[in-house]
Amino acid sequence: MFMDRKAALERIKRMSHWVGWDVGLILVACVLTVLLGMRFDLVEKFYDFTRSHDDWQLDEFALVFITLSVGGLFLSVRRYVQMRREFLRRVRAEEKMEYLALNDSLTGLPNRRAFIQRLENHLANPRGKQCAIVMIDLDRFKPVNDLYGHDTGDRLLQVISQRLEAEVRDDEILARLGGDEFAAMICYVPGDERLERVLTRMVRAAEDRVEIDRVVCRIGTSIGVTVLPAGSQATSSQLLKQADLALYNAKRTGRGRHVYFDDEMNEKAEARSGLEIDLREAIRSGQIEPYYQPLIDLTDGSIEGYEVLARWQHPKHGLVEPERFIPIAEDTGLINELTRALLRTVCEEARTWSDGLFASINISPVQLRNENIVDDILTILGEFGLPASLIEVEITENALIEDIDMATTVLNRMANEGIRLALDDFGTGYASLNHLRSLPFTKLKIDKSFILSMQESEESRKIVNSVLSLSKSLGLTSIAEGVETREVADWLKDAGCGQAQGFYFGRPDPHVLNSILEASANNNVGQLKTLAVKGKAEDKAPPLKNGTSDT
Repeated sequence: MFMDRKAALERIKRMSHWVGWDVGLILVACVLTVLLGMRFDLVEKFYDFTRSHDDWQLDEFALVFITLSVGGLFLSVRRYVQMRREFLRRVRAEEKMEYLALNDSLTGLPNRRAFIQRLENHLANPRGKQCAIVMIDLDRFKPVNDLYGHDTGDRLLQVISQRLEAEVRDDEILARLGGDEFAAMICYVPGDERLERVLTRMVRAAEDRVEIDRVVCRIGTSIGVTVLPAGSQATSSQLLKQADLALYNAKRTGRGRHVYFDDEMNEKAEARSGLEIDLREAIRSGQIEPYYQPLIDLTDGSIEGYEVLARWQHPKHGLVEPERFIPIAEDTGLINELTRALLRTVCEEARTWSDGLFASINISPVQLRNENIVDDILTILGEFGLPASLIEVEITENALIEDIDMATTVLNRMANEGIRLALDDFGTGYASLNHLRSLPFTKLKIDKSFILSMQESEESRKIVNSVLSLSKSLGLTSIAEGVETREVADWLKDAGCGQAQGFYFGRPDPHVLNSILEASANNNVGQLKTLAVKGKAEDKAPPLKNGTSDT
């Protein structure tokens, strides 16, 4: 606990009180000696006394006494000055420590501790003001650090903090909570549009270009807001949580905007928290299963492999979509455990597959930040005695920009070990031609949004044609996902697409045999070359629609 300057000075006075008494007593003694000497002629009497006692050498004793008294007075004053100087130095040091404890050393803004103190003081004594708690998080800041270094990133934070601080009045507060996250408390009058104007200006201030040593940085910001009406009984932690939830929704729904908290966000957060608890148990108990969707070779209609899709059959909520539980697994660090559990189940199934088939699995961007994912895959394959060529790893385009250096290391090692690599959802992310040239991909997956709109959109057909030409020129196999009709399948085959998947060929199913039977029944492209499951499908596969048997 730090002392303020007034308390420190009081302490100086108390601790040096004894020095002051010594000095005072010495001064009083000196004054009394002079006064008594003048009143009673003490000097003359002392002189007469010394003359009558020459053998005592009293004059020397008097000289020593006076010298000691003056010396004691001098030392006492000197000690007092030294003590005061030392304590003032300590006060300044503690003031600096207190400043550092309550302020961010990089930007000079108040820090999280100071912000919470200010917020709690306002909650204890609102004085009739209405305030809004604002959480601010910068968008696209990490690539600046990665591309140009932390020095550039630090200077960018300083510039952005100055811009944001310019929008805050003296009776309000803007704080840096850490990293690229800020918080503000904005007071406003009900019915006034100032709050909305401040939020809009903050978004624009972060979006304006920043030039640092000839490097032009363009970032943005997302803002979450919770309004604190006068008389509210909410605590500081509740308000910060609400603003955080609003910020999360602002990022999830498009970034570069501000979003106000509402009760529905809280309900969703509670549901998500419950789902997180259930997810841990679901992974341990095997509730999350791999579903297999066949990947078809368009040249002859054979099954080349299967994409593995995670499905969670929740005992209470029924089927939980991957879009709901995969982000939770990524945020909580469960994604690696989930991937390992699915991969073991797939390997157990794959021991019955015909030779040459592969399983295509999706890897999260989070997993590309750690080279251990390669060791996990190889270890599990080794447990079942399966080759690395069994696995094809699918990487989305946006996974590459999180940490391109580590992603390159991980992907190159996978390729060297014999694991296949496919770039997923091509055309919707941030992959560049340089990534296709420098990274060891063997396949391009055309995003299903283009395939599904091909029949109605000439632009989509042009995009698909361009991707097919690009993949052919780079020597990559092209895969179309989202094929649902015979017409689209035929068009893709004529355009030179290598592989395809979609409901037309078979829906995801937890049993490979069912996938084979559906693919046999639905596929009119050509005869299926393989039944995939050794010795189990010969008597069950129905004839194809064109009359050829599935053998």
